[in-house]
Amino acid sequence: MKITNVTEYEAIAKEKLPKMVYDYYASGAEDQWTLQENRNAFARILFRPRILIDVSKIDMTTTVLGFKISMPIMVAPTAMQKMVREYATARAASAAGTIMTLSSWATSSVEEVASTGVGLVSLNLEAQESSSWAYVLS
Repeated sequence: MKITNVTEYEAIAKEKLPKMVYDYYASGAEDQWTLQENRNAFARILFRPRILIDVSKIDMTTTVLGFKISMPIMVAPTAMQKMVREYATARAASAAGTIMTLSSWATSSVEEVASTGVGLVSLNLEAQESSSWAYVLS
C-alpha cells in the first residue's frame, strides 16, 4: 500500500486502532480550534515539482540542538503513546535517523524507551502549565 498524504494515514489508523484509541488521537482539546488551525496550516503548504532536475542525490540532513539528523522531520511528543506502540515509534525514528520526542505524559519512562536501543530521544518536560523545556538524551 502506498500512502501519499496524512488523510490516508488517518483512514488506516481508523481501520486498525480500537475506537477509543483512534478517537483519543484524532480529536483535539476542548473546542478543537488548534486542531483545525493545524490542518489549515498544513493545507497552505505547497510543494513545487522539480521537473528535469536530478534529484537522485539529495541531502536533507540538518542539525537540531547540535545533533545531526537525516531530515528536518522529528516525532512530536504524544501523550499515552503506548496505546500505539511507543517502543516501535522510537525504533522507527531511530532507523530513519531522526529524533523522537518523548512526552512528559508518556506511558513509558525515558529509561524504558532508551533501553530499546534507539538513537536520539528528547524529553518534552512540562513543569508548569505556562512553560515547557526540552532535554535531549543520547
